[in-house]
Amino acid sequence: MKNILKKSLNTNDLNKLFQAGMLTKRSIHGSLDEEIIREHFSITDIGIKDNAVIPIPGVTFVFDLEGSSVSIRDRGEQDFIDRFSQMFKSLTNIIYSNNGIVEKFPGDGISAHFLQNAEESFAICRRRAASTANDIQTYMRNQNYSGFRISMWSGQSTVATTIGDENHHEIISIGHGVNVAHKLEKTIKDSGFTVGMDRDIWFQYKAVTGKAENVRTLPTNLRSATEQYWYGA
Repeated sequence: MKNILKKSLNTNDLNKLFQAGMLTKRSIHGSLDEEIIREHFSITDIGIKDNAVIPIPGVTFVFDLEGSSVSIRDRGEQDFIDRFSQMFKSLTNIIYSNNGIVEKFPGDGISAHFLQNAEESFAICRRRAASTANDIQTYMRNQNYSGFRISMWSGQSTVATTIGDENHHEIISIGHGVNVAHKLEKTIKDSGFTVGMDRDIWFQYKAVTGKAENVRTLPTNLRSATEQYWYGA
């Protein structure tokens, strides 16, 4: 994990983040290690002067658990926590074991990123995301749980920035890849798949899993001049 962003942000970039109140001085003089990532790329109350926008190529990875709303309604919040806290602990461990970063837990899901560091190609970054999807599918299968979806999408300009006011600030991610990954989940479900991704991630996912190709047209609101299709598994 300590090498995840090593050298990917130079000293000038780190100073921008520090001036925005997003990093401590100790992180500027070394690599962005696991502790720094955990502390600062999460929902956190912090003091901020100016927003910092640092573009980082990477894959946005979204896990969504199906049926949790019904479970909470019928069985209560405590039952949900008792049954699923270990699941989310295990899923988080899988993500970090593949050098991913959990941004937040939005309700009954996980929003994570696999960011490209300066010492690897984007293909390797995508391979880490694909391996995580496969590992999670294996874990969920061993738990006899099929009600979930995984969405992955590449972004050349995924950025970490801040939003809020003096009462509360959150560090959030913004980018086209972020948008598609979060909005594709319903399409994946309606198409009868468990995993959905872009073409470049698909090549890595296929290499990891050996699964057959299933190409579909993106919804109109998610298409771009260079992206017309998504791949399901």
